[in-house]
Amino acid sequence: MLLEEDVPTTTADTSLEAVARTMVEAGARRVPVVDGEFEGIVTVTDVIHAIATGDQETDATVESYVSEDVNTTYEGAPLPVAERGLSYANVPYTVALDDDGRMSGILTEVDIIDVARIVEGEESTGDNFGDQDDDWSWEGIKAVGSRYLPTRDIELPTGPVREFMSDDVVTVSVSTSVQEAAQRMISNDIEQIRGHGRRPRRHRP
Repeated sequence: MLLEEDVPTTTADTSLEAVARTMVEAGARRVPVVDGEFEGIVTVTDVIHAIATGDQETDATVESYVSEDVNTTYEGAPLPVAERGLSYANVPYTVALDDDGRMSGILTEVDIIDVARIVEGEESTGDNFGDQDDDWSWEGIKAVGSRYLPTRDIELPTGPVREFMSDDVVTVSVSTSVQEAAQRMISNDIEQIRGHGRRPRRHRP
């Protein structure tokens, strides 16, 4: 089943800050707006745009919000392996690392979708007949003798990540204002931006 039934929702009079908090807590990039009935949807891009234009005021800097838990992959990894990594980590991006462990680019789910190809074929249902006592069993559904069902699958190129990633990465320093960072994200049409210059972590003895 591809349909998600347990999704967070919001109402039209909810503050943007509260919606953004819901997105973070639920790991959702889109939140439906429901007031008795479906009225629309709020996306991460909508939140970023509101900050960039000053509709959602904030004096904070990037350092207050930068995430240190970063999903990474090796730039030489086959694209299908990297795609599985995004799926398992449930994130829309991965930072590609070179042989020295330095960032060499970013691969996003959009990059993957751009090169994905839908493969169509046929699958035989066989000669099995369903159990009449179980109308909803798979055999009961496919049931009527030897037939072929159309199938679809996604095929990805097997080349390395470096062939599909973006190596023109947009960056900001940790002292950059959140509004300026949001403006750069909107102007570059991106949902992730790399922060640099963060003070070293202090480790407790």
